[in-house]
Amino acid sequence: DAEMARFFTDSTGTIQADPVTVNVPLVNWNEALRVVEDDEDLLCDLISECITELPELLDHLENALHNEDAATAYRYAHTTKAAARTFGISALFEQADLTERAAALNDLATVREHLPKLQSLVRQVIPELDERLNRQV
Repeated sequence: DAEMARFFTDSTGTIQADPVTVNVPLVNWNEALRVVEDDEDLLCDLISECITELPELLDHLENALHNEDAATAYRYAHTTKAAARTFGISALFEQADLTERAAALNDLATVREHLPKLQSLVRQVIPELDERLNRQV
């Protein structure tokens, strides 16, 4: 109806997505299984490590920002990107890549801008990883 369309249309006339959050899977399990050559046990080991490691990486990245340490920020963004690649988490991979590139340029202001998005993506992906792990146990 016209009233609803106006509600979801921005000033340029472009229809915006429904604001209701849809749980779209972030992990590409086919890619994750390909990486581990279909070894479910290895996949479970990697999931366990990743559930613990991802939040720690972002804590370290945040500390690096606090210390104005671009080299360390780069290292943690790079490691986050590698974890995202392992599980085919393209949204996290892309965000970590942008963060890594900003840190490489010593652009800590941009790294700070990217951190909340990285944190949000990690908060979204952890339950997905955990669910897969619990299904396998």
